Amino acid sequence: MPASSSPCKLQLLAVRKVSGELLAEVPTQELSTVRALKQRLASLCDAARFRQRLLHDGRVLEDDKRLDGPLELQLVLLNFINPTHEQVSEMVSASRRGSVSELEEILSRPQDPNNRFVEFPEDFRPLGALSPLSPLQMAANFGELDAMRLLLEARADIGPAHCRITSLIYLRQHRSLDAMKLLLEARADAGNALSTAAALGKAGAVQVLLESGVEKDLEDNHGVTPLLEACWSGHAHVVHLLLAAGAQPAACSKKGICYLSARRRRGLAQIPQMSIQLPADLVSWYLRRLRIPRLFSVSRWSRARHRVATHQLAKPRSK
Repeated sequence: MPASSSPCKLQLLAVRKVSGELLAEVPTQELSTVRALKQRLASLCDAARFRQRLLHDGRVLEDDKRLDGPLELQLVLLNFINPTHEQVSEMVSASRRGSVSELEEILSRPQDPNNRFVEFPEDFRPLGALSPLSPLQMAANFGELDAMRLLLEARADIGPAHCRITSLIYLRQHRSLDAMKLLLEARADAGNALSTAAALGKAGAVQVLLESGVEKDLEDNHGVTPLLEACWSGHAHVVHLLLAAGAQPAACSKKGICYLSARRRRGLAQIPQMSIQLPADLVSWYLRRLRIPRLFSVSRWSRARHRVATHQLAKPRSK
């Protein structure tokens, strides 16, 4: 009988903690460099690769060193440094400029990616910003996607306290939508970003938010849905996007706030009316779904049926 061929024995990388406890055994065929091994270990040791140091025979291995053959390595986790004001400024500045090599070096100190400015830099203060920006928010505001990916790998906080998707809606950077997509893919909280984008008529941002699966009928702090915001602000293209995505038309918000009462509560009574042009059949369908009270007689409405005001039906000129 022919001799049976024995299966090829896998060459393993054994990684142990400082205590000597075995943390992981990884086939060398699945990894190429120390950097790849650190990325694999990040979920096991609950620390990003920037805090990890891998030692072989007492020597620290560089991230770009290739892993060949079976090895036994020791993993050491470093604590974050206590950064100076200059070091925090360096991180935020590198994030703003998208300097990936500099940011990699800073994170490897290791430095906490959530360190903020003690104060704003002299040459940059975002419009309306009341508190210093985190490195991730700074990179997002300037559309530096590679810097964002590096900070996310370093486990930068994506909570509302450190990163606000809503702030990207106000920007005109050509890469702000890509930055928004990246944050949404990282499971950042969108908050009331959809309502803000609908009120401002930012169709691109609305489309990105809808594709990411945000709640279409989420009420803002005033109990108003994105669809009502778009209607009031006169953005017909955003209304179409929301309706096509399945947003539910309603005469009132979920809290029972109707158009006119919500308008008064939000202090919008002094804002001039704006009109949007919609096809007559869509207007009729929309009004039936919303069940808006007919404020005018049939004859007057027939002359004004092509106009839907943002806060109330537009009145025809008095004779």
